[in-house]
Parts: sequence; structure tokens; C-alpha cells
Amino acid sequence: YLAGLDAAASQDPIAIGKIRVEAAQAKQNLVSTQKLPVMNKNLYCYTRQLGCYSQLFAHSNEIPEALKTQELILQRYQHFLSLTDYKTLENDTFSGRTLPYPYLMRGNLLLRLQAIQTAHSGYANLAIADLQKEISQISSLLNQDESVLGQMIFLNVLQADIDLIAIIAQKYKTPFSPIAP
Repeated sequence: YLAGLDAAASQDPIAIGKIRVEAAQAKQNLVSTQKLPVMNKNLYCYTRQLGCYSQLFAHSNEIPEALKTQELILQRYQHFLSLTDYKTLENDTFSGRTLPYPYLMRGNLLLRLQAIQTAHSGYANLAIADLQKEISQISSLLNQDESVLGQMIFLNVLQADIDLIAIIAQKYKTPFSPIAP
């Protein structure tokens, strides 16, 4: 599924991923897909970038439109998180560079934007609960991933979610349960 996460809206991510894996194993060219809509630049920043979260909160009025235009990638990301049979399929012919990790990162950003919108609507506790659920799912994926690149991506996602939980808790004065290891 992850290998086809960036499939065009009219394409099935599982089918595209399967073609990519088979093509890589056969050392053929990989299937090219259409690009999904570009992200609003006001809502796209690196979490380690100084002022990133301030920028996201400052442009929270733009979040609903971004979530609408990026709905497909958010749906695919949430579906990916729900899978329980994740397995790294990398080998010498299928490197992490062929997997659409940027789309995985965008899915996480969209989920965080959704949490910001939820907190801004007066439901900070629900936003934190949603982020904690994602942390649990990502932790499970991290434990199953055998590739260094995949593990780095998942650790980056965890760090971003933990940071946002702390920011929401402080900004909206919302207590939360400790995150289980």
C-alpha cells in the first residue's frame, strides 16, 4: 500500500504499489503516477523550522480548504495507519527512494492540521486523543519497519505529533495522559 500511496485519485494505491514492487524486482522502470494537489504554502512547513507551529496556527482559517483539497491523501494516510500487516518489502532492487515517503509525511501534516482545527474548535482534548492514537499506530509501524529510511521517517512523524500535543496542551490549557512507551 505504501508503495502506491501517491497514486492518482483514479488509481488504486494497492494496485500501483504492487506494480512498483514487481517492476523493481524485475529491474524495470517504475509506474509513474499523477501528482496530487500542491499543498498551501502557508500550511506547509518543517516542524523543526523555527516558527512552524506559529505559522500553522496563524493560518488556521485556511485549514478547512486544505483538508478538502488534500482529502484523498489524508484518507489514504489514515487507511495506511489502520493496516496491521505492514511489512518492509525493500531489498537490493527496491530501495526506500522508490517509496513515496513525502506523501506519508504530507498525510501526517494533514492529520496534524486536522488536530489544530479540532483544538481551535474547542475540542483540544479530542485533538490530543487523535494525535495519541496516531502515535500508537506509528509506533507499531516503526517496530515493524526494517529499513533505516522508514524508521527515520516514522521517528520524525512521532516527534512532530509529540510536539503538537505539547503545544495544544499549553495553548488550550488541556491536560493529557502520558504517552505510553
